[in-house]
Amino acid sequence: MWNERFKLSFVLILLSIVILSIFVRLAYLQIYKHDDYLEYAKNQSLRKVQLHKNRGVIYDRKGVVLAENKKSASLYVYGRDIQDPYRIKLILRDYNLAINSRNYNYLRKREGFIWLTRNVEVVKARKISERYPYIHYILQENRYYPKGEDVAKIVGFTGVDNQGLQGVEYALDGRLKGEKRNVIYLRDSRNRPILLKDKEYISESSKGVYLTINSEIQETAGIILKKDMNRFGAEKGMAAGINVNTGEIIFSVSYPSYNPGNFEEYSKSTWKSMLTNYLFEPGSIFKAITFGFLLEHENLNLNKQVDCENGRYTVYGHTYNDVHAYDKLKASEVIVNSSNIGTVKLTSEANGKKFHDFLVKMGFGQSSGVLGISEEKGLLRNYDEWSGLSKPSISIGQEIYVTPLQILQYYAAVANDGVLVSPHLIKKAVNEEEIFKPDVSSKRLLSENTAKTLQMLLKRVVDNGTGVNASSEYIDIGGKTGTAQKFLIDQGRYSYKNYVASFVGFFPVSSPEIAMIVIYDSPSVSIYGGSTAAYTFESIAEQIMLQKGYKIQRLRVDSETKKSS
Repeated sequence: MWNERFKLSFVLILLSIVILSIFVRLAYLQIYKHDDYLEYAKNQSLRKVQLHKNRGVIYDRKGVVLAENKKSASLYVYGRDIQDPYRIKLILRDYNLAINSRNYNYLRKREGFIWLTRNVEVVKARKISERYPYIHYILQENRYYPKGEDVAKIVGFTGVDNQGLQGVEYALDGRLKGEKRNVIYLRDSRNRPILLKDKEYISESSKGVYLTINSEIQETAGIILKKDMNRFGAEKGMAAGINVNTGEIIFSVSYPSYNPGNFEEYSKSTWKSMLTNYLFEPGSIFKAITFGFLLEHENLNLNKQVDCENGRYTVYGHTYNDVHAYDKLKASEVIVNSSNIGTVKLTSEANGKKFHDFLVKMGFGQSSGVLGISEEKGLLRNYDEWSGLSKPSISIGQEIYVTPLQILQYYAAVANDGVLVSPHLIKKAVNEEEIFKPDVSSKRLLSENTAKTLQMLLKRVVDNGTGVNASSEYIDIGGKTGTAQKFLIDQGRYSYKNYVASFVGFFPVSSPEIAMIVIYDSPSVSIYGGSTAAYTFESIAEQIMLQKGYKIQRLRVDSETKKSS
């Protein structure tokens, strides 16, 4: 009897202890570990991902779409569903897709929610998901660029989450960025994934950015530039134009370029626009700046006779050369025939500090502040760092680094009777009723008399001087040729064979509207701007005026005066 009663009591006590232990454990889990296990449960069954939708559209000046949204898919899995990670890799490979190494490591560890790959064609994602039910997808926005490489260096591109990374997409990301959207992933009672707010259709964005670019002119200039790059055997080429009266950049093309839809497949060196990021010694196109200084501050007499030393002249042990040997030239003929020696001699008695300060006023060695595009400042050394050779060298476009835009805006000021209207790329940004327009200012760089004189001289350059190959039978053009040796920074010397050939000018001279620059890096057919860039300038200029509805008239009967390249 005692034994039976003892056994029963023992069992009851043991059972009580077990029940008490369970209650204690439950209390511990519910009270002390509640937050930890709740978080654990969320990680296993719930995931919140933040996406953006309805990113603003980028247009050209006429409303032509340059960047818009398209629907794409992103593939994902839950790690606990995957028994064989390598099989996932093989499945993706069958569709020419891949998972990055970091996410593959998560996959091997079977850790919660995992992206497999992003920005996949919707049709392809649907096929994969139907074939492999444990691979799921969500629809999201991706960028589409209808004009491709022609506007890539201006418009830029976005990243995997549709965030701006380059060009206008980056510079105005705050104004283009779409609305935030939280996407919730969780599982039902049968452990099947549920995606809330999945596969939504993209609605039209109320945001937009309008550029000053004319996409028709942009495309035409690009076709001509690429054709002539091949014709002249150049490694790089660029062309850009600005409205001298408004400061609007109407086109800017440079090659090699890239496809913004798959930018990661191209070298980063192709991503930036040459207009504001290409640094070079300008050579003879800088002589118009030097003559602007001489006319403005040194009361230059254009009839002054200059001894050009028959093509060779030595200063401080350095010899300057002319392509053609001249005995004596008038000052006006010095720029028309692009004499280095004549230019050096004309500046020999000028005040070096005044010359330096004039160059600063013209915008060299500093950014122009164009909104929407990255920009280099160039290099203009402080005056106290100049040597005896600095003034003569800079006067002919050596010992100074500039961007094409810095040169172009000076010529735009010359064409606009000495007034520079600040160059700009953004026409306006809209967000429903709100409209943003960047500030556009103007300032006088040269007196009207100096500007008018330079217009006349640059017209002579094209009519009778080194720029004759830029002359058009239909529109009157003024401008200047440039040829400069490339400086090899890594070797600390000038190249023996590679040059930068250029032409910069404006048209029509009778009533200037457009200033334009064309540059070729390392052309192989001819090193001279007058034999390469001048031809391209003429072709683009004629097409621009035709597209703008300009009533062209034949100015010359033939082209016999043009020089062979």
